[in-house]
Amino acid sequence: MNMEIRRFWVRAGVLFLLAGFSIGWAAQPVSDPGNDPIEQTVKAQTTFAVELYRALAGLPVPEKPVENIFYSPYSISSAMAVVFAGARGVTERQFCDALHFWLPQEPFHEAMGRLEKHLKKQASKNDYELTIANALWMDRKTAFAEPFLQQVQGCYSANLERVDFAANPSGAARTINQWVEKQTRERIKNLIPEGTLDTLTRLVVTNAVYFKGKWALPFDPQLTRTEWFTVSTYTIQEDGPKVETRRVQVPMMTRKDNFGYAENDLCQILELPYTGGDLRMVILLPKDPDLIQLEQALTADTLAEWLSRLHRREVEVYLPRFTFTWQSELKPVLIALGLTDGFSMTADFSGITGGKDLFLTNVLHKAFVKVDEEGTEAAAATGAVMKLVSIQAPLPVFRADKPFVFLIQDKPTGTVLFVGRVADPTKEQ
Repeated sequence: MNMEIRRFWVRAGVLFLLAGFSIGWAAQPVSDPGNDPIEQTVKAQTTFAVELYRALAGLPVPEKPVENIFYSPYSISSAMAVVFAGARGVTERQFCDALHFWLPQEPFHEAMGRLEKHLKKQASKNDYELTIANALWMDRKTAFAEPFLQQVQGCYSANLERVDFAANPSGAARTINQWVEKQTRERIKNLIPEGTLDTLTRLVVTNAVYFKGKWALPFDPQLTRTEWFTVSTYTIQEDGPKVETRRVQVPMMTRKDNFGYAENDLCQILELPYTGGDLRMVILLPKDPDLIQLEQALTADTLAEWLSRLHRREVEVYLPRFTFTWQSELKPVLIALGLTDGFSMTADFSGITGGKDLFLTNVLHKAFVKVDEEGTEAAAATGAVMKLVSIQAPLPVFRADKPFVFLIQDKPTGTVLFVGRVADPTKEQ
């Protein structure tokens, strides 16, 4: 075949480091018996994915210039769910508020486990690879509650590993970093910076996701041309938003074919399917030169409404190549979303050890994405630290030559695996 096959790789790792002291109680949101547990779980994850995006983008009033963003809400949510299994009282309720988890916990974790198994089984029947791995790195001398270990093993198939945080925290960090590197095919390195772990660290929870697939409608690299991309940044000032633009040159891929397509007053929506038809990339391209109105309108409900309008038709597509690495400490964002108790000495993770002696100190996330004619590659790692058809219409042109939002989604369930914003495709950091 002369035309290059376009591939997509996704790798994500999430880790949580725990140690410290803690208390609490609150009213508990419960599952809706009228909903399918997997549907309820996916809806919760999608809501978290969009709310996390809005928080990372500084919405509704951004104070920082628009920058590239890329993260894995599925990986973050999965790892946080393992920590949630040990949360009690106020801390447990705040996990529900911030990440939209639901109670009682047992059916929630069963639904999370069923969703993970469904994604794995679905991948085994399709022409793409999707692997999901979980591990718990436990302090060698710390006793962990057996019900907690049984639950995370049963629902998340987590491997249980013992390391010596107290005697050799640096060595433990190297061991965990090596695991993350292996699971992400060495794209995510040094997730745990030197000095992050210390003698009070008691537990690290890691989750890794790897996806590799081919475009159902591949791009021809011989058609790629250098074109202009308008970089648009804005800040909110007293007299309103101030937008600044500049132009950069990018390699622009192109293909004209039948794609899932929709548009509204704010944006064009394009679906780029992968072979097998279960996984897809969805791109939200604003009609304005900037992302202001699109991002301010973006919620889980509007996203669902926009995606419901997709229909197949011929579209002329232009998509830039881009590669960048994104990383962030998510502690401030999660606190802003409502998870305040878990990062304080009043945290209650007594379900993990039987005592109120653990609390979160940080959540680290690092991600890599690459899109080109040969393929698309993406990796992500997260760490949270805790111590102790009528008249033919004109052919639509989807020209992504300005900032846009994209996501990678499992179409049958609606699970959002990755979310990104391309503000400047020439920036690699």
